[in-house]
Amino acid sequence: DVANTVDKILVVSDGKLLKFDTVANVFKSSEELKNIGLNVPQVTRVINHLKQKGIFLEGDIYTVETAIDAIKEYIRRKNNA
Repeated sequence: DVANTVDKILVVSDGKLLKFDTVANVFKSSEELKNIGLNVPQVTRVINHLKQKGIFLEGDIYTVETAIDAIKEYIRRKNNA
């Protein structure tokens, strides 16, 4: 899984440089990546779906580990509200 092994990602489409940035910043543009035919991590798709349902999690989430932490924090905050 690329998100766990690199610090930065280079995205090229049709011979043009589209992005060269941190993993978090590149995967924030998941719709743009999908539009040019690239896959994003499954966990990113899940987090995007949660956002569409009104569940907003804190932080840059592109690994399962960060998703687990963010979901736990969301539940903790919701229970304390």
